[in-house]
Amino acid sequence: MIHKMDRTKHISPKFFYAHELQKNGEINVKQIRSSDNLADLFTKALPTTTFKRLTYGIGMRKLKDIASKEIEQVSPMFT
Repeated sequence: MIHKMDRTKHISPKFFYAHELQKNGEINVKQIRSSDNLADLFTKALPTTTFKRLTYGIGMRKLKDIASKEIEQVSPMFT
């Protein structure tokens, strides 16, 4: 068990819980570069290529791209 000292009393107890889980091997915490972090997507300005890659990574698509692919799949039936 981690004991809080005066220096750490401002740190949320949730942090200590996560630390205990990691220490016990129940979770694995990894550092992720900002350019690869899907959670950072809308927190800062990003280069266009990074933005497009991350939006694709979370499953965002342009509606027109989805519609055109569906039309391509259906169109052979009408030819």
